[in-house]
Amino acid sequence: MIDPSTTTGPVVSVAAAERIRKQINNAVAAGAKLEIEPGTFPLDKEGSTFVGPQLLTNVNHEMSTRRL
Repeated sequence: MIDPSTTTGPVVSVAAAERIRKQINNAVAAGAKLEIEPGTFPLDKEGSTFVGPQLLTNVNHEMSTRRL
């Protein structure tokens, strides 16, 4: 479990943050599992440049998150 007081810095832009969120969402839709509960990091929200740490399991080589 990640300590909820853990912080990360912002990514370069809102567009970059949205691309990262989209890759995570696409991986989950394709069968990956989120191991960190959504909402753990309150700064990670739509329209923000902050993307909270995330751990995905059950990822395969076809998922864009695997190719980062």
